[in-house]
Amino acid sequence: MLKVCVCDDSVEFVRIFINQFDFVCKRVFSDYIKYDFIGAFNSASEVLDYMNKSTVDLLFLDIDMPEMNGFELAKKVTKINPNVMIVFVSGHDHYVFEVFEFSPFGYLRKAKIMDELPVLVKRIKETVERKSVRVDLDTVKGQVSIAVKDVVYIKSEGNYYKIIFNSGDSILCRGTLSSIEKIWTQYDFFRVHAAYIVNLDFIQSVRNNELIVGEYSEVIPISQRRLASFRKEYAAFTLRRFDI
Repeated sequence: MLKVCVCDDSVEFVRIFINQFDFVCKRVFSDYIKYDFIGAFNSASEVLDYMNKSTVDLLFLDIDMPEMNGFELAKKVTKINPNVMIVFVSGHDHYVFEVFEFSPFGYLRKAKIMDELPVLVKRIKETVERKSVRVDLDTVKGQVSIAVKDVVYIKSEGNYYKIIFNSGDSILCRGTLSSIEKIWTQYDFFRVHAAYIVNLDFIQSVRNNELIVGEYSEVIPISQRRLASFRKEYAAFTLRRFDI
């Protein structure tokens, strides 16, 4: 079940948006993708109070709000739940250049919302479907099946490799990174270093030749020879979120 919330200081916009979102989802989502609008809020404090008690998967945030703008709220929200998919909503086009700092899932312009919402919902559908994908692994303890969505990065351990999950757990598998690289890169993973393959979806920030990834803010090096190709791949990954 996809748990969805929206926050906008306009009560009327919230009402209209929920109806539009529901209209589009019924036409785009396949039968097995279920969603529930569990929260409709008009202030940042309402969102924070709710998220401190409940899980939210997808959050639509208005940028222009009097008490706390959407950018400030996004910083607080991601500290509570780093995995929440944030979509910024605004009546101003120029904000699209500012949202990249937050690596949001998407951006909607209020004036073109009925044109852009179907594209966004299609991406939500693709993301949900991708997150249901599982990969079979040959571990040192036998065969296991894991969810791709839970993997933050993969680290080389000589003739073995270690899968590190967002929970902090890990498993040791037989094989080298080169032998499994093609399997993972089809799911938005990238080999940033001879010893590391990283899930682009878990990148918090990029600084110089390092990545900050996952809930525990682990530091992953980027090799100099892979830096240019990584930046190109990550830019393309990020831009796919903004079909405007």
